[in-house]
Amino acid sequence: MPHLATTARPSPRAPAPATRAAVHLAEHCLRLGLAGVVHERGGLAVLALECGVNVWVDDMGGYRWWTGRSDTAGRHVWAFCPWASPGTAARRIAVDRESTGAFPA
Repeated sequence: MPHLATTARPSPRAPAPATRAAVHLAEHCLRLGLAGVVHERGGLAVLALECGVNVWVDDMGGYRWWTGRSDTAGRHVWAFCPWASPGTAARRIAVDRESTGAFPA
């Protein structure tokens, strides 16, 4: 009987740093009742929260999201928070969502 050779499956690639940061933020958001899904492509990640907020997570170490507000010229006002503070970012997202009413509950 011939010997069956097995080949090890290649291990899945490790998630990019931005993806890991997005997952970390998603965990903090979930503790505040904000559920979402992380999407990743090419080193950039997006945390799409069910409340309608999309948080962009770049490879430069920051979270960015639209606050729900616009300036006097009608441009969106964006918020920034470093990866080192996912709890702060989650709280700010929750406050922005509640204070502007721009996002559905």
